[in-house]
Amino acid sequence: MKKALCLLLALLLMAAAQLHLCASVRVDGETLPDRLSLSALLRAQKAAAAASNEILTTDGAPPGLQTRWQLCLSPPSQDAAPLSDLLLRHTEGVSVLYGGSVNGFYIACVSDRERLCEALRRQLYANRPAGAVHARYADAIDVRALYTRPDRESRVEDACLWITGMSEALYTDEDGRLIAG
Repeated sequence: MKKALCLLLALLLMAAAQLHLCASVRVDGETLPDRLSLSALLRAQKAAAAASNEILTTDGAPPGLQTRWQLCLSPPSQDAAPLSDLLLRHTEGVSVLYGGSVNGFYIACVSDRERLCEALRRQLYANRPAGAVHARYADAIDVRALYTRPDRESRVEDACLWITGMSEALYTDEDGRLIAG
């Protein structure tokens, strides 16, 4: 009887060692797909609070965060970025806009990334000289999501003009020679 009890205790301890404390998270009704560890949850909250304090001139209303703790067999995610993103997207006064940059220098922010990218392509090919088969900008142009205030938004047309004004268009013929644009 004593051996059976020890065996049962050993089996229970082995099973408990395989369990992980995980948090299921909801932000204003939107559920995060991954389960997080406590450390990832705390890092995400800290990062989102620091970012919103930097963006906002006044304290924004924090979003409603609900956590449900549970024991899981699979290890929890350590990635705090998705929760930080979700918290910032639901913080009052913070918007996600798309910043257009030339060589890492941000020029303007727009709400529609696809429209800006299309306008940049259209501008590049609209001025293509005869004989040109390839076109590109001389500098690195990037469009990526940024957290900012809504009043920072520019019109797509203006952003396109400012960005293309900072980078020369280069055109090449079928032999790879530069053609003046």
